[in-house]
Amino acid sequence: MGATMKSQELLTNLVSQSLQMVGSDEHWLLATMIVLHTQDLLLDESVFLDDVNWGDSEHRLNAITRRHATVVIADAIGKNGDVAFMDTLHARYLTKSPFELMESVSDEFKPAVERIRSEFESDVRVKQLAEPE
Repeated sequence: MGATMKSQELLTNLVSQSLQMVGSDEHWLLATMIVLHTQDLLLDESVFLDDVNWGDSEHRLNAITRRHATVVIADAIGKNGDVAFMDTLHARYLTKSPFELMESVSDEFKPAVERIRSEFESDVRVKQLAEPE
């Protein structure tokens, strides 16, 4: 775990691994975007990212914007650069799952969101997910 990478690479890798476990239909993509947008990742202290300087503080990777979540999803499923796909997915997120907090996630998405959270937390690089500070 001593190797370094950029935060985008880490997020893409986590998403790719998670989607391999659950599938990549629209429901799972949107659930993954909800997690990326509403949760900070508390990373193991052995994780170093080239584009983040934690200093002496905890290794917390902040929740990302909806648009950034769209890019991460596209990268994870091999559709990076596919502007039409990213625009469509972003629009679907805004209309079907525009949640800003975990507590506001609808019953339709709760099981999938919890499964994605579990997949992220099963990775040795992730200690836990947390509400943004």
